[in-house]
Amino acid sequence: MHNRTLRRVLSGVNHNAVSDPHALLGLHFVLVGILGVLIGLCRPFNPDNSRVFARLYGWPATWLMRLQVQAEVGPLFDQPRAA
Repeated sequence: MHNRTLRRVLSGVNHNAVSDPHALLGLHFVLVGILGVLIGLCRPFNPDNSRVFARLYGWPATWLMRLQVQAEVGPLFDQPRAA
């Protein structure tokens, strides 16, 4: 290959993939998927599994994307109790 062609090919490659949030999110998705399967096999039919999976996916992903989530749950607690 000529130098110009090689430069064009290499210019599309991200050499700093560790700091790329999309690459880290992809890696996070794969690792949590594997961990989720292991938890599902160790604790089958546990109703809390979906909450555990949601936390495994959610907390690191919000940190990687630099998101801040603020939930207003005050009105939910002010509801009258069920009978």
